Amino acid sequence: MAKAREFWEWFQEHEPEIRHAYLQADTSHLDDLLSLRVANATSGAGWEIGPYALPSHAFVFSPGNADRISACRELVDAAPDIPTWRFFHAKPAKDLTSLRIEVGAHEICAERWYYRLTSYRAGEFVDVELLFEEADSPSPADAVLAGELLLEALLGELVFLQRVGRIEPNCVPSLAKLDRATPLRYLRRHLDSILKPLQ
Repeated sequence: MAKAREFWEWFQEHEPEIRHAYLQADTSHLDDLLSLRVANATSGAGWEIGPYALPSHAFVFSPGNADRISACRELVDAAPDIPTWRFFHAKPAKDLTSLRIEVGAHEICAERWYYRLTSYRAGEFVDVELLFEEADSPSPADAVLAGELLLEALLGELVFLQRVGRIEPNCVPSLAKLDRATPLRYLRRHLDSILKPLQ
């Protein structure tokens, strides 16, 4: 708890500077202010600030792996009430307007991607097979990263880290000939219906 107390005392003292840098989109200054302090307080987690909680600013601690979730949760539980801010211990699910994502220098469009699930332990976690035809096929390396980023955005970081096992991108000759394949945009709704609730 000493790390949490130290972090929040520092955050409150520097909140005007943090807010100003965010509103000015000064990412370099935000990185200098926050990255090392967040990592020290959470055993290595990342962070982002975004519009998840409008009209408040949302400060999101990003665990990055399941081992850091409890540290991020404990830090947020210790957060003081700071006007115009809300704090999250993982990235929330995003309401995506399209399934397009930047990977390196490439834009990948997953609007016509499909998926199939393999569920384990009565809905404790799933493997996800991502399916696309050659016209929508990224490079193998980009496909893996794009799949991870898309699933994290669609599901939220907690569900992604705790409920998704293996992600397998596959280019197929024809999506129309596949059994049990569903458009990717329905994945979040599907998982809400079959996964055990997070504790």
